[in-house]
Amino acid sequence: MTYSIKKLDKNRFEESLQLSEYAFQYKVPTEKREKRLQQLNEQDVYGIFQEGSLAAKLHLLSLEVWLGNVKYPLGGVAGVATYPEYRRNGFVRRLLSHALDEMNDKGQTISMLHPFDIHFYRKFGWEVFAYFNKLYIQKKI
Repeated sequence: MTYSIKKLDKNRFEESLQLSEYAFQYKVPTEKREKRLQQLNEQDVYGIFQEGSLAAKLHLLSLEVWLGNVKYPLGGVAGVATYPEYRRNGFVRRLLSHALDEMNDKGQTISMLHPFDIHFYRKFGWEVFAYFNKLYIQKKI
């Protein structure tokens, strides 16, 4: 099976958006579509192509995070998705490995993501660093 990882250019942003809509089960309204596509200019979107078709993708955001009084460059991983017919081929693993190489080249020593499933990303080396809990207390009168 031959595949290639490529950074998507503007001509392929629509394909990336379609994969996101499919994988994450949402639809970008027509009036907001152009703005959403323009936002991709601020991200590096990497895709795996098989026989010319986008099979999987990952968005890499260049961000910063403050830890104490020090600001660190951060690689934000987002929009990781694969079409069902291409799953179980190791594409996500390859995209994540590629993204880590890119982050290293950019000096991004920290990476964060918001996983759909903690255990899924744990096997790739990410770990939970904080939990967010809400507590609602009713006031008695």
